[in-house]
Order: sequence, then C-alpha cells, then structure tokens
Amino acid sequence: MQTSDFIKVPPLNSREDPGGSCFVRVQKRDLERLCTEVMQLREFLPKVINGDFLDALYKSRFLDTLREQSQQQQHQLKQECLHLNSRLHAAQSECQKEREEKLVLRERLWESREQLQQQAEFCTELGAATCTVLWSASRREEAVRDILADGKLEPFLSVAGQTLESFVKSLDEEEKPEQQNYNSNEHQFVLALAGVITNRDSEVCLQALRLLQSLLVESDILAQNGPDLQPSLPMERIHQLASSRHSALRQTALEILEDIKCLIKTQRSTPQKEQ
Repeated sequence: MQTSDFIKVPPLNSREDPGGSCFVRVQKRDLERLCTEVMQLREFLPKVINGDFLDALYKSRFLDTLREQSQQQQHQLKQECLHLNSRLHAAQSECQKEREEKLVLRERLWESREQLQQQAEFCTELGAATCTVLWSASRREEAVRDILADGKLEPFLSVAGQTLESFVKSLDEEEKPEQQNYNSNEHQFVLALAGVITNRDSEVCLQALRLLQSLLVESDILAQNGPDLQPSLPMERIHQLASSRHSALRQTALEILEDIKCLIKTQRSTPQKEQ
C-alpha cells in the first residue's frame, strides 16, 4: 500500500491538540465512501422521515402553543378568582355588619314598643281616672253648665267620638263576653267617657224641658203661638222622659205633660165661650 493512499485528518476532539500537530491517518477510499454516504443521507433523509412524524412535530408545536395559552388563561382565571374572593370577603363583612346593625335596630324597636306599651297603659290609666272624676262631676248641673260655657265641648266630643270608634273597632267579634275584662283600665276609660256624654245628654234634655216649660207658662206667648205650638211639641219624647230614671228630668217632663193638658183644655173651651 502506497503512502498516497492515506490522508491525514484531525482527530474528532481537536481540543486535545490545539496546535494541530496531531493527525489521524485515514485511507482516502474510506473518506470518499463516508462523504458519499453523507451526501446520500442529506438527499434521502426528508424522504425517510414520513408524514406522521411531521404531523407529530406540528402537533407538538401546537400543543406547546395551547399549553402557553392555557397557562395564560389559568393565570388570568387565578387573578379573577383572587379578585372575586376579595369581593366575597368584603361582601361577607358588609353582610355581617348589616346583620349586627339589624339586630341593634330590632332591639331598639323592641324597647320602643315596650316604652310605647307602657306609655299607652299609663295614658289609659290616667284617662280612666280622669274621666271617672269628670263623670262624677258631670252629674251636677253646675259642672255641666261650666263645661258648656268653657267652649271645650266640641273638642271633647271629637276626642270622645274617636276614642269610642277606635274601641269598637278593636273589639274582637269572636271573643266571648265572659272572656272580656270589664275591670280593665280601657273599659273603665270608655265607660267613664260614655258616662260623661250620657250625663251633658240628661242635663241638655232637662234644660230643653225647662225652656219648653217656660214657654207654656207664659200667657202672652200662648195667646199668640198657642195653636201653632201644640202640633210642634215632641209628645212621644216627652212621654219617654217622663219615665226616665233621672228624677229632675222625670219630674219636669211630668209637669210639662200637665201643662200641655191644661193648654189643650183651654184651647177647647175658648171657642165655646165665643159662641
């Protein structure tokens, strides 16, 4: 074998000989064969790699892209979750605060109702006592006259009417009479209020009867208005008052009936004397 059949080539690891003084002797024919194989690999390598491998490569790249997008979405969702979680904690804190405030307001409302109930009971008790005293006082004629002259009749009747109306509406129609407490302050207040009104009625009727009686005993008035006066007299009401339990009212009504009888006799006898 001749020397020209060999070629010196550097070793694979050139770091072992930085100066290039060390070479490897390779046969020229082997080197040409190696170059031919390399060129053949470059030419036929794309044909060797099939489409499935390329598809797998493309899919791998696509999956890498999807993974990056998924990581970004997860990061975004994590941030949104943290934001929603913070809002949830804030809402829970606000809800707890409102719940505590509602409990405080409920306690205050309960206390206000208790105070209102106590005030209502006190006012009812005071009204019952006051109206009971006024009821007793209204049995005297002088007291009724003073009440009528004071100018407080209309406001008192307005308050009394509203009180009685409210009391009647508050009665339970299904409640049995034996279950009602007639000794309560409310009943005493209403009864005393009605009693006062029932008494300013006896006195008014008595005053009206006395006015009528004064007309019947005046001869001048009878001479002028006697024929017109008799048909206008409320005879049925006078007969009812004649049976009243009020002694002065009953006595006055009986006296008026006697005066009316005398008036009728006088009117009957007057035409006979003229004939």
